[in-house]
Parts: sequence; C-alpha cells; structure tokens
Amino acid sequence: HDEKLDMSRKHEQAEGAKELIREITRECSGGVVTPEAVCDEVAIRDPELYDALGRELVLALCEEIFQSTDPVETVKFQNLFAKFNRKYFGGRLESYTVLAAYYASPLPNDWANGWIDFAKREIRVQVDHPRLDAINMPQSLIIEMAHAATRTFRDDNEEFLAEMWRLWKMGAPVGSHWFSLKWKEERLRDFEGFLKKLKGSTSNAEL
Repeated sequence: HDEKLDMSRKHEQAEGAKELIREITRECSGGVVTPEAVCDEVAIRDPELYDALGRELVLALCEEIFQSTDPVETVKFQNLFAKFNRKYFGGRLESYTVLAAYYASPLPNDWANGWIDFAKREIRVQVDHPRLDAINMPQSLIIEMAHAATRTFRDDNEEFLAEMWRLWKMGAPVGSHWFSLKWKEERLRDFEGFLKKLKGSTSNAEL
C-alpha cells in the first residue's frame, strides 16, 4: 500500500514538473534555451520538487517536453493555416500538418520561431510566451506558409521576400522590418551560420 502511494506521489510530482517545464520553456521563447538550462531553472523555482525527483529525472522530463507539442495550440494553428490559406493564398497552398512545438528547430541549441519540412509536409511553430503568442505565433505561421509558397527556407531569397511583400500589402501579420536592408544583411549572416550547423544533419527539409 505504501509503495502504491509512493508511486502515485511520484507521478503527481512528475506531472507538476512537466507543467513547470512548459511554463519556463514558453517564458524563455525567443532566445536560445536548452533542456539543461530549463532543468536548472526548475531547481531555482521549486527546489523541493527538484530534490524529490532528482536531476536525472527532471532533465529527462525537460528533454521530453522539448520533443512535444501543445495539442490545444496545434489544433488552433492547424485551423489558422486553413484560414490564412484561403485569405492570403487563394487556397492554393498544399496541405501541411501544423504543429505548435515547444522546440521548433531541427537542431539542438538553435532556437527557431518556425520551421518547415517540405518532405514531411510539416510546419512547426514555436509555442511562445502566453503574453506574446497571439502576435508572434501567427507571424511565424505566415512566414512558413510563404516558404511553402516559394519552396525555399532561405529568408534572404528574393522570391520569398517578394512573397512577404505581397502578403504585407494584403494585411497579413508580417512586420515591415522584413524589407529593411540592415535586417536582410543580418538574416543572411544568420542563415550562413545556420547552414554550417545544418550540414551533415539528418533533417528532411529541402533547400
């Protein structure tokens, strides 16, 4: 009987830790964050819970959350994809599975607000801070849809930028900063660094 109670208590603690991990991950969205960093934050915010579960289990839970998606946000943004497709693309885009991911990038330690995988026909949108997700997540989705329309994941691609300009003029959630020369130069440098990290990876995304 005591053993069952201990197992039940452990399960409750693990579920509580998952909720805290999700909260921390969303708060840190927009900057490079790792399972290890989130694990350290759990230790600071709830040392009793951290000690009860132990670092090994807390870190494993962090890694689990990083590979997971938010089911409610996923349904929301799958529906938003259909709405945006009708409104801004005339329904011409192929069907994509949209996932609201706690970690959207295909690479570790390389935070991304969104990612498109042409081979899997999948778009991953980064789950954002609760106060910002209504703004940032739709922007991330429309950006990846523009990549889908132009069949490139390069942000400095001229055809992609022309598509972003078209979307912006239509009133889509696209920031005007996309069209500044300084920003384009910065994105080009970022992208070259990203390609170096991506080289040799097993990502299914197509250039």
